[in-house]
Amino acid sequence: MRPYIQGGATFLSNNTWSVNSTFEGAPAGVSPFTTLTSLPQTLAKVAAGIDIFGVAGIRGLDLRLEYQGRFGSGYTDQTGLVKLSRQF
Repeated sequence: MRPYIQGGATFLSNNTWSVNSTFEGAPAGVSPFTTLTSLPQTLAKVAAGIDIFGVAGIRGLDLRLEYQGRFGSGYTDQTGLVKLSRQF
């Protein structure tokens, strides 16, 4: 068993993205539209988890449980991860 924590930051020089779109098969006269999104320029990143080796006594069968978070001004992104792997 191995617990771990991680921390870091992401700095975005261009934090706004836009995409011009149309609907496939839309009737004539339906105008294209633009989707616009933005993120904070700075995001704090954290992760914490545990690796469990030899699950159920089976050598090479490993389990990872992890929490990941990204946080910025007016922005929160949280993710949970469960990964089961078998080495061969």
